[in-house]
Amino acid sequence: MKPIHSTNLHQRGATLLEALVALLLTSIIALGGALSIGKILKTQRQSNIQQTAVDQLRVLLQSGSDLCGTTPQITVNDKTLNVTVTCTQQNITVEQNSISLQKPVLSVTDDSLGGEVRVGDSS
Repeated sequence: MKPIHSTNLHQRGATLLEALVALLLTSIIALGGALSIGKILKTQRQSNIQQTAVDQLRVLLQSGSDLCGTTPQITVNDKTLNVTVTCTQQNITVEQNSISLQKPVLSVTDDSLGGEVRVGDSS
């Protein structure tokens, strides 16, 4: 029977410690990746909700109806939201003829949208 040298036991312990450190580092990297992916998915979901709201507001603007003085509603993610309509008077001159128009700006505010979404504002 061969004697076990103390250096062999020390090397075995060091290898186990190295494996545990590698496992810990891999776990930390995996957790960071999972958190990053979760944040990216949340941002993408909010972006999709915002785009849905913008599309519905644009449809309202393009409908041709007079929106000034009204409170239309849109539905985003099974939630009904009131649209704020702000109208400003705008004068346009075409070939020396002046025309006065109402320019509507539609906005909707909700936490699911990340704040306020505006359509029809050129600024």
